[in-house]
Amino acid sequence: MIRMLLSGSIYCLRLLVSLVLIPFEIIYGCIVVLRPKKARERVNTAAVISIGNITTGGTGKTPHTIMLAHQLKKQYRTAIISRGYRGNYTEDARIVSDGKNITATAEEVGDEPVMMARTAGVPIIVGRKRIHAAQCAQKTFQSQVLLLDDGFQHTRLYRDVNIALVDAMNPFGNGCLLPRGILREPLRALSRADAIIITKSNLVSDEELCMVSDTCRQFNAPLYYSELHSTHITYGKKRIARSAIKNSAVLLLSSIGNPLSFRRIFMKECYTGMTLTEMTFPDHYHFSLRDSEAITAAAAGKIIITTAKDAERLAPFALPLYVLHITVVLPSIHDLMRRLHRACKIKIINGS
Repeated sequence: MIRMLLSGSIYCLRLLVSLVLIPFEIIYGCIVVLRPKKARERVNTAAVISIGNITTGGTGKTPHTIMLAHQLKKQYRTAIISRGYRGNYTEDARIVSDGKNITATAEEVGDEPVMMARTAGVPIIVGRKRIHAAQCAQKTFQSQVLLLDDGFQHTRLYRDVNIALVDAMNPFGNGCLLPRGILREPLRALSRADAIIITKSNLVSDEELCMVSDTCRQFNAPLYYSELHSTHITYGKKRIARSAIKNSAVLLLSSIGNPLSFRRIFMKECYTGMTLTEMTFPDHYHFSLRDSEAITAAAAGKIIITTAKDAERLAPFALPLYVLHITVVLPSIHDLMRRLHRACKIKIINGS
């Protein structure tokens, strides 16, 4: 009886909050509609490929950007440009990596650029205005292809290819715009996409995947499916065999857009019946000393397993972290790369 009353109270509270947020959703929607959609500035001779989404966080932009960088650098001088979310840098453009050496910290440029710098093997440049980062990439590295991280809503820099990611686990939330839902733009914004990738397709049921596929097909863009898989576990700089954690009690620690995806990957590919506890923080969370102490207390008698992205922000606290590394597998990668190569060659040859 008490549980039913509590459940009813929570439902009423959520309904009330949703109703209160309707005017703010309308205001936000008007801003989105009135914002210019056509990018104004081009980068001469460099092809710009945007990887983004229409929802807030959690679709897997970072691992997909790394995957595309690995493919494109085989044929072109490739660089990644990013806003450097929550970084405290002050320059118009800041070089995070030249493709080999990392020259910035997560505190300075954000966790995602540093994470990409560790594995992408291409120059990474951040800029509050992405055009400045793009110009820096061309001037410093003579880049032929620029991967624009989280660029679907960006309106200044022209893109030759727009790739939209849709999270199979939570594609569109409740269908409402911010702040009432998770949509940055109305669903029809997917019509701007030159390709749509439904991510985490291996972490949902066939029925769920079919439903999101049907929604995405109405926008007439080529449709691809990607999977997230764990590759290995590290402790410090050492790679650890999965059998080493077989009988351990585990604290699964994350502060990412969709922590459920991290849990599902761990459960599907690493779980061997060990005792599992979870501790989550908001996406892009800035950990404090107090947080570090709370994590240490929660991890008493356990090993801490976290994401590569979270490990970057937790580095100053010297916690004993096991990092579960995750990669993207895209079965139709060759078809997607054919489309990207075509766009890149046209831009590089024509120079406009």
